[in-house]
Amino acid sequence: MIYFVKIFVNDLLFILLSQKTFIHMSSKNFYAFSLIIGLLFSSIISFSQFNYIDLISDGPIPEDILKSTHQKVADDIVEEVKTEDTKKEQKLKSDFLLKSNYMLDELLLSGKVVFGNKINDMINSVGENLLSTSNRSKIRFYILKSNTVNAFSTNQGMIFITTGLLSRLSTEAELAFILAHEIAHYTEKHVINTVLESDRIFSKRKRLKYDTYDENILKLSRYSKSLELEADSLGYVNYLKAGYDPQDAINVFNVLKYSYLPFENDEIEINSIHSGIPKDNILDTIIEMDFSTLDDSLSTHPNISLRIDKISKTDFTSKGVKYKLLLESDFSLLVNSSKIEEINQEFQNLNYVTALYNSMCLLNKYPEEILFKELIARSLYSLSKYANTSQMWQINGSYKDHPGEISRLYFFLEFLSKEQINTIAIDYIDKIISSKDSPLAHSILSDLFYELTYYHEKDLAYFGLKDGEIPEDSLDLYFHRKFLATPSDALIEIAKEENGKASKTLNKEKEYDDFLNSMNYDKRMKYLRKVEKQDEKEGKNIDVFSTGMIGADKVVYVDPNYTTIDERKGVKLVSSEFGDEVFAEQIIKAGDAAELNVEILSPKEIQKGDVDQYNDIAILNAAFSELLTHAKCGMSDDVFVLSLQDDLDRIRKKYDTDFFSYNGQIIFKKHKKYKALVLTLSVLYTLALPFGIKYALTPGYETYYYNMVLDLKNGKFVTAGFDQYDLKSYYGRICSILYNEMSILKTSVNEK
Repeated sequence: MIYFVKIFVNDLLFILLSQKTFIHMSSKNFYAFSLIIGLLFSSIISFSQFNYIDLISDGPIPEDILKSTHQKVADDIVEEVKTEDTKKEQKLKSDFLLKSNYMLDELLLSGKVVFGNKINDMINSVGENLLSTSNRSKIRFYILKSNTVNAFSTNQGMIFITTGLLSRLSTEAELAFILAHEIAHYTEKHVINTVLESDRIFSKRKRLKYDTYDENILKLSRYSKSLELEADSLGYVNYLKAGYDPQDAINVFNVLKYSYLPFENDEIEINSIHSGIPKDNILDTIIEMDFSTLDDSLSTHPNISLRIDKISKTDFTSKGVKYKLLLESDFSLLVNSSKIEEINQEFQNLNYVTALYNSMCLLNKYPEEILFKELIARSLYSLSKYANTSQMWQINGSYKDHPGEISRLYFFLEFLSKEQINTIAIDYIDKIISSKDSPLAHSILSDLFYELTYYHEKDLAYFGLKDGEIPEDSLDLYFHRKFLATPSDALIEIAKEENGKASKTLNKEKEYDDFLNSMNYDKRMKYLRKVEKQDEKEGKNIDVFSTGMIGADKVVYVDPNYTTIDERKGVKLVSSEFGDEVFAEQIIKAGDAAELNVEILSPKEIQKGDVDQYNDIAILNAAFSELLTHAKCGMSDDVFVLSLQDDLDRIRKKYDTDFFSYNGQIIFKKHKKYKALVLTLSVLYTLALPFGIKYALTPGYETYYYNMVLDLKNGKFVTAGFDQYDLKSYYGRICSILYNEMSILKTSVNEK
């Protein structure tokens, strides 16, 4: 019924708008009409649950993504570099357009850009209402999956708004002011007019290290403070002309002021996670927010108070009506979808405490929504993994450094033992997962129970029994009573199975340690050398990670990367782009020669209708980033149920393999030192002259090749290799390297 009512309301509004009925209504009457329709609709769906959709791209892939970077650069130079410009200006503009286009394409091809989604349609409708007729074909709006609270426009007419900003909005008018501000940056050519400043910013691209996507977003949104104030004023006038309320524009600055906090700041009940949490683990008074120490003198944006004061003095009379294009339910969908995406990003960035806090806040508002319970369960699982391996310090700072309501959660976790975090996670997951038959729930619980036995040596033989059936001398009596008093039957079964596996491993390790400890040092070393030689001879205990012998039937190579770097000039962007195409060709040829089934999945090769592949690349890139961050935190050997595991399982089935590779080659051109000296000395010794000329005129090269293979089934890197050659990369040499690598990848340890 609700579905058909929604269709009716949308159709009615469409008919009115298409017939331009709204033009003949006064703003007041149109607002009243919208309010009546909104109340009618909201009264019918008042009992509905949290509404959201996944932020995935849909429809034809835009030309902004399909068009090659070097062609974009060529077109922009024709458009922007004028004959009347000085030579210096021409060079600066050309360099800026080259570097900014390549940086932009890193974002566009990363999978973090969302297009064609219903949320995109809403943003487009609000944005287009602010555009003049002449600019409507020039400006495109995109969503960017990033928790950075930001929006930015580009010289090419693309306007990006991050999910981190969308998730914090309260009204459509706030969105309209942000878009109006960015439109002003574009129409006034602020980007190209700050080319000197941008040249200083982008000059850092000469180094080998690439910035993160969030760092690039910040770079792309930097203007002088005077231009920011100009964009505020011009955008504000445009915003008021569209009929929006002046106060809502001022509210945007408060969103920016509190952007360092989670998108929620509600009080939470720590006991809602587990009723057995000690009172000493609950913080009475939160850490207050302190703005007195903030120094914005180095900020790229003007002081917020100054910006509010500036637009308040704008010479434009507004009736202050609350104009709306979107239904309340649609705007709610926009914000809610961005909030879910922000939580997903928190998982990928290992910000588990923030993910847990935001999920708990949303559960307070929507207590029947199973989604938030599952997100809490995932957060607790992830925290347990780090606690069990004593790596909690990597992700959980002091509660004193996190102001606001979230400080309660940091305090709670800071003083819990590793065992308590693990058992609380198990108990919570057991209570809220509706179906214990789900593979995901079984994987998480199995992992936690194994680690509970292995790391904490908890004897689960009595697990699930009543107190009277547990021997009084059992060391785990308190544990059973306190944390897992009423486990489900499914949980008892999982616990006993994993307890058996972990206990067997522990017993073997203990027996082996006892055996070694029974010998003196010399005997022990002699025995270990003998065992090592025997294992090597029989092919036992081969390290799969270091050898790469994973026994793969098929490997999908995701976005193979070729980069050329000049020691003096930095990254050679155009030649690197063309090198990508050749490198992909080499991978296919090597796969054929090694008789390994190889597939290339690259955003540079997708066509207009390949939106599913684009979304697959986005998911794989997110998984790769998440695993890489785990590895940086010392968790490379652990098996993880990743935050996007459901999507990864679908991709595994679609491409018929568990193994996905991220590989690339970097060609580094070195400029030799002392060339003049060598050439001078060789002139003095005629026989050495040819060698001196060759040394002086021939640059040195280093080639770096890397390959990291993901096992999506087990959530870990199964092999990673990095090789360096003091030679230039030639076609045949790289084919040979790839062939050798693939021959190893298809070999299993058992075959060896």
